[in-house]
Amino acid sequence: MDKIDWLLIKTLYSDRSMAKAAEKLFISQPAVSYRLTRMEQEFDEVLFLRNNKGVTLTSAGLRLYTFASLMLQYEEDIASYVRQKGGELSGLVNLGVTSTFLNKFLVPQIRQFCDQYPKIKVTLTVEPSLNLRNMMDTNRLMMAVIRGPHEWNGPSVEIFEEPLEIISSEPVTEEMLCTRPFVSNCMRSPVTLQMEQWISDHFEGGTPPAAQVQVYGDSRNMVNLVKAGFGWAIISNLRIDVSDNLYHQPIYHKDGSPYLYKTNLIYSEECRHFDAYMAYIGHLKEYFSNNPLGQT
Repeated sequence: MDKIDWLLIKTLYSDRSMAKAAEKLFISQPAVSYRLTRMEQEFDEVLFLRNNKGVTLTSAGLRLYTFASLMLQYEEDIASYVRQKGGELSGLVNLGVTSTFLNKFLVPQIRQFCDQYPKIKVTLTVEPSLNLRNMMDTNRLMMAVIRGPHEWNGPSVEIFEEPLEIISSEPVTEEMLCTRPFVSNCMRSPVTLQMEQWISDHFEGGTPPAAQVQVYGDSRNMVNLVKAGFGWAIISNLRIDVSDNLYHQPIYHKDGSPYLYKTNLIYSEECRHFDAYMAYIGHLKEYFSNNPLGQT
């Protein structure tokens, strides 16, 4: 298998169309069909199901797909190493990151990294944490910044932790919590799980009254609803701006410890084989050690 084969697998996984794959890879449809047949002969497995709706990957095809990003990374690393001159480090780093973390903290770190390593190219995959974790599990990414409590058996770097807080347009009191509507995010997330635990403990089997308007998506929309007087919400501290002019108060476990929302860089063991990735990991560790919470 060569680079075109791995790109073909990734394209078919996302588009499920031989025509689109041929167009994107600048090859003919017969050439696409030939490559699919050759791959199946090589592995002696049915990898692709073809029908009038397009092409889907079988279970064996999906297992092969999990190696596509890694093999393409090897291709890039080999090419970069061969072109490397004077010992200057080069290569490609593909980093998964949430929009919040990227825009709040990561851009200055990437700027410094690129200045220090001008021959290393950085690509950013910007997705919610749950999507990034899924991409890590399926080997579509080798490194990602994940927010919230995610079980990860591979290596990781803790960047920082922040409290989960109640936000309100009025002072936070027990009476307010019990009588004012609760604005929630209907999209499941690590914050949702922690929030539900706190509500279960705090309201002893009951729930606060639900707000007329709920959110499905970016949690910053919850801030705007709270500012507009729709009720109170629970949100990570990072999502609150000073300019919001809201009251906020941390929430606590029954033992008195605060609910904390962690941000970690997680990466696969394969990263240890790529100098560019290890350079980025080392730089990120140093940057956030010298700049807590990304403050420059």
